[in-house]
Amino acid sequence: MDLVKMRGYAFVAFFAFAAWTSLTLFVIPSYIFRGWNRSLHRRWIAFCFGTYWEICVFWFEKVNGMDIKFTGDRPRGEDDCVVVVTNHPTEMDMPFFWLLPFRAGHTGHVKFVTKAAVRNVPLLGWGINACDYLFLARNWEKDQAHIAKSMDSFSSNEDPCWWVLFPEGTDFNSPKGVELKGKPEKKLKDSQAFQRERNLPILSKVLQPKSRGLYAMLRGLRANPRTIIYDYTFMYDGTPRSPMEIVRSGRPNAVHIHMKRVTLDHVGTTEEEVKEWTNRCFAEKDRQLTHLAEKGCFDGESYSSEWSLVEWAKLSFSAVMWNLLILVAIRTIFTSYIFRSWFVVASIGMQLWVVFFSGPDAIGSKLLSQMAIAIEPLLDQASEAVMKARAKTH
Repeated sequence: MDLVKMRGYAFVAFFAFAAWTSLTLFVIPSYIFRGWNRSLHRRWIAFCFGTYWEICVFWFEKVNGMDIKFTGDRPRGEDDCVVVVTNHPTEMDMPFFWLLPFRAGHTGHVKFVTKAAVRNVPLLGWGINACDYLFLARNWEKDQAHIAKSMDSFSSNEDPCWWVLFPEGTDFNSPKGVELKGKPEKKLKDSQAFQRERNLPILSKVLQPKSRGLYAMLRGLRANPRTIIYDYTFMYDGTPRSPMEIVRSGRPNAVHIHMKRVTLDHVGTTEEEVKEWTNRCFAEKDRQLTHLAEKGCFDGESYSSEWSLVEWAKLSFSAVMWNLLILVAIRTIFTSYIFRSWFVVASIGMQLWVVFFSGPDAIGSKLLSQMAIAIEPLLDQASEAVMKARAKTH
């Protein structure tokens, strides 16, 4: 086994064990005060997961030596309510989205808009549920209400959030092996057929975007005056097609990221205006990706991806904290029966939670509804008994 593979397997073991211990020790107990102060709980979750994902950024950039090439506008630390509108090259895109928020100090505030099935994946589902990701069932009546409720929750409390939205609805490429069946070509052909029918620009590097979800999100976030859009285009040198390919080969070799900061007045307020802006946005992404393929870089002013002293200090703190946590967790697992029992019970509880409940705020309401269903027959019986008793007295 070569050094790259050994390094990759060691990191996966570290990353998985760190996720498991943090979720069971820090995340689950923290729900005690979520009902008391939701904003405080969200800040705690952002701290836990922010330091966690900073380790991932360190592994990609400093351990694997992945080259980051930034062009366009720089991210701003004061932008704490952001909607990231991005293309979706592969299914492996998620880990690489912390590269830009890390530079802005918002690593822990990233939240993805994704399909509901992902939340049932063991371990991964536990974490992304705790982070308040937006899960869509691809049923617009349900999704519309869910989006409105979630956006209102963050907007009314002005809690920091970086929402990552993939308007294409699916990845442009398919996982390793699937491309042999022609699925990427079919996706692109279907997208271009749709564009021809409606006299839209024919795109070859991205799929036709859908704007309805973006419109619903912006409608819910307009109450927050700090809401901003990051028009985000990215691509890899050495595109990863599976998690194991990333682990075994250290790919990708480089990531190209182009970002344009857009204010809401440039997008419009009506659904039709948002739709037109989204189409223009993806036409520009298609142009940028073509420029990258031909010239080896995006069309825009580049800037350094080197870390500042503050970023190095943050990463050092995160590394020390997580290594100490793992050492303490290993010791307690082997020396304490109580902790071993807690890890098992908490793990089972987390999986049941993500399967049977729809999110952090739904636990109490669902428990109450289930209790009401269970108690209703008893109340009916009691009511009948009271009525019979009254009838006898008369």
